[in-house]
Amino acid sequence: MEVSILPIYDVERELLSVQSLQTMWQLLRSDMPNAIDIGDIELQSQLRDSISLVRLKSRDDLGPLIFKSNTENLRYLYHELKNLVMLPSHSNIIGRPLYVVTKKCRWGGKIGVCGFILKYHNQGTLESLLCSHTLDRPLAMTSLCKWGCQVISALIHLRERGGMFYPDLRPDNVLISSLEEGNRAILIDLEQRGNWSSWTAPEVRYLEYLEVLGSSVNVYDESLKSRCRRLLHMHCGSLTIDPDKPRKHYDNTSPGYSRAWISLNSLQQESAMVYSLGKFLWCLFECVGDPSASTALWNSSPREVQSKIPGLEFPRFRHINSNPLRQLIRACTEGAPEWEGRVYPLVRVGHRLYSRPRVSAGIGDPGPQDDIDLASEASVTLKNWWQGEIARMECFFDTVYRPQESKAQVEQAAVFPRPRLREVLTELEKITPSLLSSAT
Repeated sequence: MEVSILPIYDVERELLSVQSLQTMWQLLRSDMPNAIDIGDIELQSQLRDSISLVRLKSRDDLGPLIFKSNTENLRYLYHELKNLVMLPSHSNIIGRPLYVVTKKCRWGGKIGVCGFILKYHNQGTLESLLCSHTLDRPLAMTSLCKWGCQVISALIHLRERGGMFYPDLRPDNVLISSLEEGNRAILIDLEQRGNWSSWTAPEVRYLEYLEVLGSSVNVYDESLKSRCRRLLHMHCGSLTIDPDKPRKHYDNTSPGYSRAWISLNSLQQESAMVYSLGKFLWCLFECVGDPSASTALWNSSPREVQSKIPGLEFPRFRHINSNPLRQLIRACTEGAPEWEGRVYPLVRVGHRLYSRPRVSAGIGDPGPQDDIDLASEASVTLKNWWQGEIARMECFFDTVYRPQESKAQVEQAAVFPRPRLREVLTELEKITPSLLSSAT
């Protein structure tokens, strides 16, 4: 096999200089992290597509560090950098970058920001800890309660001090600091791009459906497309997308790039955050990396695929025996389709996709003809499920989520009756002593 590598210069055209970003954000030069050249970075390992473990040749005394970059859509990288630089510090949120990383472009000689350097926390993510536990070696309840309260405290800080929404809550976006630093939970990823559907509140997910169905070239039903665009304009107003003019370059759009989240009022944003928090608390106290096995459809590593305990998905409880904690999770996830028995219809077993009824009935060892039949069955199952999702989406906008008539109503209206973040924190702190006593 012959492999050819072709350079792509789109990202270089998007690069902006430190001075340009500083001017956009109306910051003093002293407010920006110092800049280093990309040639000063020495790669140690690639942790994710945009996350690298590195060392700095000029500052080897700093030890391992994290280099976050992107190979496309630099607007998300710049938006996160802005959030990190301008957000007041909090012990449970990743600190401001140590450096911004610059690169000289091949075309025109422009020197632009291509990433930034963050502190490295060698205990890794909360997801990895949850997935590596065993029944005979469970995680300490004291740690689970502490991490839960710390994450909620971080979310409150983002809302009240940062004026931000946080759509990305899940265990792989929470790091755990070293024992010397207090074994703290640390929230990361401030791109505000959005989450997996299993983590996303229905009021946000349906708005995202509208955006995709109203703009995708792969949607051939013009009647459906027109209905979705009308609903999108009704609920998002001036935020409605122009499918012919996709926005790629960074333009300092303050609230971010998730139109579904931006279109919500402040109370609705907090309510949607509480929804993800409820799923997070379920994962935390059940010691599971994700609330849905369907997420494994998009994961590729063996650890990610096998991290789910067979048969354990939200909202089934195994470890959580505390009724107050169950009730808290139930209140936070009000509106979740799982409470009505609606879950994504396909699951991954090994390298194959199966419909849930097929897995429940037993898979066996499929032959070539069986593979064809199973693929056809999965396709029909998925089509029927999506037709039902679209019908529920339209019903939702017709009956549940209607535009408010006045600004006063908008500011007071949450789509589902979920608790506020501070109320969740108060309740978790209240029931922590009983959780600790039952664990001993």
